[in-house]
Amino acid sequence: MKVINNGGKQQKKLRINARIILLSTVAFCVTILITVNVTLLHNKQSAQASLVYPFEQKQVVVDENPIPKAALENSFHFIFSSDCTSYQRWETLTQLHSAQNVQQCGRFTWIVSGCLDEGSEHMGKGKGGANSDILTPSLLLAEVERHFPHFTVSHANETARTHHGCNELHPHVHFTPDYSDMRAFGGPFADGKSKRVFTNKQGKKLSGSYGNKYKFNNKPNGLHHWIVNFLEHDNRRDETIILNDPDFLFLTKFDFPDGLQVVPGEPAAAKYGLGAQFLDFDLEQICQRSPLEANQKCPFQNLTSSEVHKFYNVGAPYAIHIQDVLPLSSRWKGLVPPTYDQYPLLYAEMFAYVMAAADLDLKHNLVKGLFTGCMTGNPKVNDEEAKVALQKSASTYAKLIETNPTGSEATAGGAIILLSTVAFCVTILITVNVTLLHNKQSAQASLVSPSEQKQVVVDEKTIPKAALENSFHFIFSSDCTSYQRWETLTQLHSAKNVQQCGRFTWIVSGCLDEGSEHMGKGKGGANSDILTPSLLLAEVERHFPHFTVSHANETARTHHGCNELHPHVHFTPDYSDMRAFGGPFADGKSKRVFTNKQGKKLSGSYGNKYKFNNKPNGLHHWIVNFLEHDNRRDETIILNDPDFLFLTKFDFPDGLQVVPGEPAAAKYGLGAQFLDFDLEQICQRSPLEANQKCPFQNLTSSEVHKFYNVGAPYAIHIQDVLPLSSRWKSLVPPTYDQYPLLYAEMFAYVMAAADLDLKHNLVKGLFTGCMTGNPKVNDEEAKVALQKSASTYAKLIETNPTGSEATAGGASSCFLPPLTPPPFFHYCARYSFETPYHGREENQVESADKAYHFFAKRRVEHDILDCGSGSGTFEPFPSTEPQKKEGGDPDWNVLAVCVAVRAINLAKEMGCKGSNAIEEVA
Repeated sequence: MKVINNGGKQQKKLRINARIILLSTVAFCVTILITVNVTLLHNKQSAQASLVYPFEQKQVVVDENPIPKAALENSFHFIFSSDCTSYQRWETLTQLHSAQNVQQCGRFTWIVSGCLDEGSEHMGKGKGGANSDILTPSLLLAEVERHFPHFTVSHANETARTHHGCNELHPHVHFTPDYSDMRAFGGPFADGKSKRVFTNKQGKKLSGSYGNKYKFNNKPNGLHHWIVNFLEHDNRRDETIILNDPDFLFLTKFDFPDGLQVVPGEPAAAKYGLGAQFLDFDLEQICQRSPLEANQKCPFQNLTSSEVHKFYNVGAPYAIHIQDVLPLSSRWKGLVPPTYDQYPLLYAEMFAYVMAAADLDLKHNLVKGLFTGCMTGNPKVNDEEAKVALQKSASTYAKLIETNPTGSEATAGGAIILLSTVAFCVTILITVNVTLLHNKQSAQASLVSPSEQKQVVVDEKTIPKAALENSFHFIFSSDCTSYQRWETLTQLHSAKNVQQCGRFTWIVSGCLDEGSEHMGKGKGGANSDILTPSLLLAEVERHFPHFTVSHANETARTHHGCNELHPHVHFTPDYSDMRAFGGPFADGKSKRVFTNKQGKKLSGSYGNKYKFNNKPNGLHHWIVNFLEHDNRRDETIILNDPDFLFLTKFDFPDGLQVVPGEPAAAKYGLGAQFLDFDLEQICQRSPLEANQKCPFQNLTSSEVHKFYNVGAPYAIHIQDVLPLSSRWKSLVPPTYDQYPLLYAEMFAYVMAAADLDLKHNLVKGLFTGCMTGNPKVNDEEAKVALQKSASTYAKLIETNPTGSEATAGGASSCFLPPLTPPPFFHYCARYSFETPYHGREENQVESADKAYHFFAKRRVEHDILDCGSGSGTFEPFPSTEPQKKEGGDPDWNVLAVCVAVRAINLAKEMGCKGSNAIEEVA
C-alpha cells in the first residue's frame, strides 16, 4: 500500500508539474514572440509598416467632439512610467508594439524620469540586465522615432494624439526630473548616512537594496508632473487612465468586464495579494510627516484589514478617471517618503498608493484576471477544447524551438500567433477569468451638506462668537462685458432664490467711458460687447431696483430678511494691460515665455492683456473704498467668480470659523508647481521687506498642499482683505512675466497668503460642476432621487422643452428630495445628455431617434436676459451628434444642464416681471 500511495503522489506531482511547464512554455513563447517580432519589424527600412492580423478586429472612430467617459474604447489613456535606461526602453517599446499588434484603442503616454542632460556620457554597464545605460532624452527619442515615427513629446508643446483607427499608435513621451534620491524629501534620513531598517513582527530586520535611491518614487511623482502639464495643455476630461508598468505585454484588447465603469470617485485596479501588512507600520508617524489636514488623523489610520482587502488590495494596472489623477497623485507622492523611511523595500510606493486612495475615499473595484505571468496565479482553463488548445499551443511552440529556434515560425507573429484553435490568448490568458468582485460601490460617500463634511479644525486660539448668517459678504469680480453681465445677474438671482443671507458686492473692471460706442462682436461666444457703466447699471436696475453703487458714496446694504437682495456695484479701472506694471516686458514687444523643467516653452494666449489681473486689483480698489465708507468689521468675505450658481444656502461646516489670520477656501488640485519658478526674481521685483527673502521662498511642497492648495470660493475675514489684496496685486505682474498662463494670479495669491502667514483651512464639497468631481451619493433614497431628478428633467426636455415645468423654478428646483446638492455649481465646462434618456445604460441602448442636448456658457447669447420681442424661454442647445459629458456621469450632466437652464430662465423671469414683451416667460 505504501508503494501504491507514493506512486499516486508521484503521479499527481507529475501532473501538476506538467501544467506548470505548459503555462511556463506559453508565457516564454509570448515574451519571445513579441520581442523578436518587434526587432524584425523595425530593422526594416520602413518603420511604418502595418501589421497584418489573422482575424478582423473591431475599430472605433472618434467623433469630432470629445467623447463621453468610457463609452468608446479609445477613451482609455494608457500611461507607462519608467526610468530613462536602455533596459526599460526596450521593455516599453515592446509593450507599445504588443498594444498595436492587438489593435488596442486609446491614447498612449510614456512618462520617462531621470534622463541625463544632453551631452552627458553614457552611464551604467550596459550589455543586458538591469545595469543598463542611462540615456539622454535625444538618445531615447531616437529609438522611439525609429519604432513610431509619428510620436509626440511634451516639451514640444504637444499632447498625446487620439487615434482615429485602432490599428495605429502614436505614443506621447513626457520627461520628468529624477525623484529617486530620497534624501531630497527630508525626514530622519535626509543626511544620507543613516540606514533605513524595517523590523517586522517576528523581529527580523530588513533594509532592502535601494538605500537612498528608490527608483519607484518616480512613479507617483512622474504621474503628478504629467497630469499638471496635461491639464494645462489638453482639454480631454473624459478619459480613463490605465497606469501600468513597463514589463507588461498586451495579449488581447484591454477592456473592462461588463457592468464596470470607471467614473470620478470610483477607480478600479487588478486584485493583488499584498494584503494589509502596512497597517502594522507607524501610521501616526507617516501622517504627521504628510498630514492630509492640519492637526487631524489621516483617514488611512482608521482602515481595517477587512476594508483593505475589499477596496485597496490593488496593483497595476490601475484604472483611474482623469479627474481623480491630480488629487490622487498629489497625495500619493506626499506619502511615499515617510512610508519608505519606515519600509525601505520594494512595495513602499504601493502601500503609499493605498494610503493615498483611502485618504481621498477612492474605494477601488477589484478586478481579477486582468493579467498573468507573475504576482497572480495562472489562468484557469475549464473548457475541454480550451484545455486541448493550451496543451497544443505549448507543445507546438516547444517543438519549433527544438527543431528550428531561429526560423520565422518560431519567432514571428507576435503573441497572437498562438491562436491555433480557439484564439488561445483571447480565450484563456485574459478573458476567461476577468471577474468583477461583488464589492462595487457606486458611490462611496453620501452627498451631504457642507456642515457634514470633514474639515480642518481651527486650533486652540481664542475664537470670537459665531457670526450671524448675514455676516457673509459675497464678492463677485468680473469685467464690464455683456457676457459676464448675464452671468453675474444670473448668480445673484440664484442667491435670492435660495434665500441666501448676507451682503452682495459686484466689482466691475474696465468699462468704457460714457458716450463710447460698444466694442466687441456681441451675439454669442466670449467676444461680447464692452459696456459703459450706465449701460451695465440699466440692466442691474431692471433686475434689482434697490441696488447701490460706490461712486454715489453708497455701500452694500445689510438685508434684514434673507429673502431680499440689493446688490452693490463697485466700478474700477481696467488693470489687464500688463505693460503698465513695468518689468522686462514693459515695452509690449517682447514675448513672455515660460520654460518648464523639460525645456518646453509655453507662452499662453493672453499676451499683454491678462484680464485676471483685475481680480486682485479690483478687490484692493474696493476694500480701500469700503474701509472709508463702511463701518462693518465683523464680516467674512466670500470671493467668487461670475460663473457660479447657488444651489443651496451657503454656510460653513460645523467647527469651522473664519477669524482674522485664519482664512478658508475650496480645496483645489493645482499643487506646488510654482515652487519651480524663479522665486528669488519674483521677490526681488516685489519684495515684502527690503533686502530680505520673501517667506514664500521658504515654502515646502507639503506646506503648500496643507494650507495653500486653494481656489474660489475664498473665505477671508474682512480685516485680512486689505493686506492680502495689496500683496496679491503686487505679485501678479512678476509672476505673470515668468508664467504667462491662466493660473498666474492663483499662484500669486498663494505666495501672498504665505508671505502674510495666512494659512488656509481647506474645505471640500463646496461646489460641483468642474474643477472637482461629481458629488458622491451613498444613501439609497438619495440615489433614487438623483436618478429620478435626471430622468424627470430629461423627459420634460424630450416632450415639452419650452414649457414652464422644464424651464421654471430656478437652479435648486432640479434636485428632488432627499437629494441635497452642494452650495455652488461652477459651470466652466460643457454638459450634455441624450433623449430618450436611459441614464447609466445610455451607451448600451440603441435608438434610431436619439436627440442630443447640451449647455455651454460661451454659446449663450449675451442678451439672453432681455425682455424684447421674440425673447422666449431659454432651453438646452440641440445637437445632432453626441456632446462632451463633464465628469462622465450622465445623471449629473442632465442636472447640470437643468441647473443652468432654469437659473437663466429664473433670472429672465425676475428681470422681466411686469413687461408685456415676454409673456411666455412671465
